[in-house]
Amino acid sequence: MAGSAVGVALIGESQAMTELRAQVARFAPLGDTVLITGPTGSGKELVAQALHAAGPRRARPLVPLNCAALPESLAESELFGHRRGAFTGAVDDRPGLFAATAGGTLFLDEINSLSLRLQGMLLRVLETGEYRRLGEDRVRHSDVRLLCASNEDLEEAAAAGRFRRDLLFRLVRFTIRVPALHERQQDIPELVRHFIARHAGAAGPEPEPGLLAALAARAWPGNVRELRNEIERLLILQAGRPRLRAEGAAPLLARGPSSRITESSNDAPPASGIAAVPPGNRRARARRQRILALLARYPHLYRSDVLAHIACAPRTATADLAALEAAGLLRRVVPARGLNGSYFVAGPGLVPERSS
Repeated sequence: MAGSAVGVALIGESQAMTELRAQVARFAPLGDTVLITGPTGSGKELVAQALHAAGPRRARPLVPLNCAALPESLAESELFGHRRGAFTGAVDDRPGLFAATAGGTLFLDEINSLSLRLQGMLLRVLETGEYRRLGEDRVRHSDVRLLCASNEDLEEAAAAGRFRRDLLFRLVRFTIRVPALHERQQDIPELVRHFIARHAGAAGPEPEPGLLAALAARAWPGNVRELRNEIERLLILQAGRPRLRAEGAAPLLARGPSSRITESSNDAPPASGIAAVPPGNRRARARRQRILALLARYPHLYRSDVLAHIACAPRTATADLAALEAAGLLRRVVPARGLNGSYFVAGPGLVPERSS
């Protein structure tokens, strides 16, 4: 059965999910800041809900904020509030989320999107509990538990100068990594039944074994969110049927080369004739070597393949592919209009050794 934290279901009995639930149970009662990492669509907000629901502030609200959707010009006011007249358009006092969430939990999703200036202000709140509203000198005190999430490697962001190291050191004290769906594929049947029940109720159709097998074979670059959307789509297309069949999912399951790459691809042998991997920190070089190793076994790669099998943020994958392309190790191919998106093949600096 799926585990839960005070009513928040964390579906799956794989080892990865068992470890995840154990971390939630360990960190939730502390009431301290927790950093939640993992790829887009893996369920980071659900983990935040579980931490809040099992924590000491569960009787108070959990307020989520997507930092990536917050305009820089409004971010400080949104978080810390402002005084009337603090800037053009400030016609009333605004308390800000730190005040509005008093006694509860504030979940900052995609914290890596905040500017360095706001990161500094956030660090002060974490260290001292103090902040000021825009336009006033009065020091206010925060009574909020902060949960943060990032789909980007913050160590790499710090190395690139996009994230403050002092804030990073403060956040990583308690970290929970949410696994990608391809790391917990044995949970797919249970997830499928969960989404069917949530969308169609207890009387929803039973998934056919062929559908479950087909879904388990997919790489799922969009993770649990992509799986949920696909199940909801199938339920709409096959409304009224007693069993959910695989035939409607065939276009999605066959798209791109993701379905042909297996977990063993991560351990593919390195290509021969490789020029030096482009400069970068240790993690970046390791990721780029794994990308080249995948290309040593397959004739071409889409970015979705990289996202599915090399855990990183979308823009990190884009940067790695661009670096390999600039070094001549990859070459981008843009198909004719109306076909699939661009993909990558071996560049002039790379002679892949085909697997037997």
